[in-house]
Amino acid sequence: MNQMNALIANNFFYVVMAFGVIFLIMLFVIILMKMDISEMRRQYKKMMSGSEGANLENMLSEHAEDTKRLSSEQKRIDEDIDSVRKLLDRAITRVAVVRFDAFDNTSSDLSYCAALLDNNNTGLIISGINGREEARTYAKPIVNGESVHYKLTKEEEQALREASTPPVREISRRLR
Repeated sequence: MNQMNALIANNFFYVVMAFGVIFLIMLFVIILMKMDISEMRRQYKKMMSGSEGANLENMLSEHAEDTKRLSSEQKRIDEDIDSVRKLLDRAITRVAVVRFDAFDNTSSDLSYCAALLDNNNTGLIISGINGREEARTYAKPIVNGESVHYKLTKEEEQALREASTPPVREISRRLR
């Protein structure tokens, strides 16, 4: 211990200088840290105050409420889309009309067949036979692309074939 006291007494000036340098370095580090903390506080206050007095906590709360509202709205929209799809599957979306002369050059192609089908090729064929003195109309049910109870004429079969063929965009959608 005496040796240490003697060493410190002999080199007192250097020991004080070393402590002084360490103190100045620590003081410099403390000042830098204080400046960093001040900058972080300034940014924090700016972030928490927000624009027009809204703070971050309120903004996050509003966004969470908006997200819940949008989620329930999206669910309702999805349900609406499903019901529209189901309705559209049963709606008449495929139509074909074939005109023909029922009585060989006597009616100028005034007779017709109209196939009206849904996406499942279910619907009806309406035929109108027009002559010079009379006109008759017939309706035949179609189920899954076929007439179950009635024989179809060649014009009715043609109208059924044309209406049963899906449109080009529907074919391309199925290929995806």
